[in-house]
Amino acid sequence: MDSVKEKRPVKGASNKINMCDGAILPLIIRFAVPLMITGILQVLFNAADIMVVGNFGSDHSLAAVSATGSMTSLIVNLFIGLSVGTNVLCARFFGAKDDKSLSETVHTSITLSLIIGTLLTVVGLVFSEPLLRLMSVPEEVLPLSTLYMRIYFCGMIPSLVYNFASSVLRAVGDTKRPMYFLTLAGVLNVLLNLLLVIVFKMDVAGVAIATVASQTVSAVLVVICLMRETEDIRLHIKKLRVSMRILPQIIGIGLPAGLHSTMFSLANVVIQSSLNTFGPDVMAGSGAASSIESLLFTALGAIYQAVVAFTSQNYGRYNFKRIWKAHLIGQAIVYTFGLALCVITVIFAEPLLGMFADKPAEIAAGVDKMKKVGLFVFIYASSDIAIATLRGMGCSLTPMITSLICVCGARILWIATVFQLPQFHNVSGLYTSFTVSYFLSLFVQTACMIVFFRKKVKKYGHLYNPIENG
Repeated sequence: MDSVKEKRPVKGASNKINMCDGAILPLIIRFAVPLMITGILQVLFNAADIMVVGNFGSDHSLAAVSATGSMTSLIVNLFIGLSVGTNVLCARFFGAKDDKSLSETVHTSITLSLIIGTLLTVVGLVFSEPLLRLMSVPEEVLPLSTLYMRIYFCGMIPSLVYNFASSVLRAVGDTKRPMYFLTLAGVLNVLLNLLLVIVFKMDVAGVAIATVASQTVSAVLVVICLMRETEDIRLHIKKLRVSMRILPQIIGIGLPAGLHSTMFSLANVVIQSSLNTFGPDVMAGSGAASSIESLLFTALGAIYQAVVAFTSQNYGRYNFKRIWKAHLIGQAIVYTFGLALCVITVIFAEPLLGMFADKPAEIAAGVDKMKKVGLFVFIYASSDIAIATLRGMGCSLTPMITSLICVCGARILWIATVFQLPQFHNVSGLYTSFTVSYFLSLFVQTACMIVFFRKKVKKYGHLYNPIENG
């Protein structure tokens, strides 16, 4: 840990949350609720793409947009995962009150987002069609999928900038302003969807353009916010550069986190490729169900992010007692609120899916996926809480390796073996691979977290530093 200051002005502190002192549950709720609303709004706004093309697009528009999801996630999540490194380091330096390192992390992160965003734009423009062909996207869907994917990747720079900049704000407990920015951008996304698809008949190109425009607005707003912040996290354009002291730390935490997300996406690409062989109706139904599942993942993901920030800030002071309590509270929230949310969503799956698709065959396919996958999302969220505790303490490689085995490996192995058996060679058999991987991941990640936590307590527990608040 670098130099520690005893006090610091807290001008503008109303937007920040000090997670190192006070009752834990209210702090987690205060942090997580705006983040949960933000995530749900983001999913709903993104779902507007599916709803608009599903109801007002051409015959294969919904399948075309759905077919791109796994591949874009595979590519983008690897690099967005680096923002986890930003989040963890900023929270740690904020908890330790190390303003110099905090500022270096902010400027390195924004610079990194600009570089990566540029590279991803080029990749998307050049390789969209061959990548979709590798996924066995049907020929009647391929042209629309390629068009959507190419336009979507034109928004990579603002997308990366928003993710890294909002990670800075979340690290210091500010989850409200990203919610405001995303709400404004999301409303714009919906309005543009309606205008470009319904009025101007631009089909998948219209929803892709709307997405890029809304991403740009949210990026601009969050950058302006950082430029007007207090000095510890203020963004100065002239200071944009990569710190070779900070960059390896961001990569060390963020790259394994990105690879972890990529493991899920890679396995999903394999599953999507198999799913594509069942035809456009199943593809469309699965895509509609995925939009609803995204609401579950996002709502429970807010608890994950709260535990990451809470753990990181307290790790800056080596307060392991609060870290452990935060982990247990996070798990309790997942097994109460999360389970209830999953059950309610499955019960009302058919009317919910009706908002995204209008064909009975598509809705039936979506209901099947909700019963096989959506019901068990809370199990995935529970394993994520263990991962959040690990990453908050700087351990990011272990969750990546275990995810490679428990998620990517398990799903691919299932498809290569069980799915090939006649009695399991159907859509339901394909979806079962998700559930199996969720439970396996839960057991392994929890065991790894307990072992790592005990080692950290033994090594650093005596260094607890109750810094006086400034």
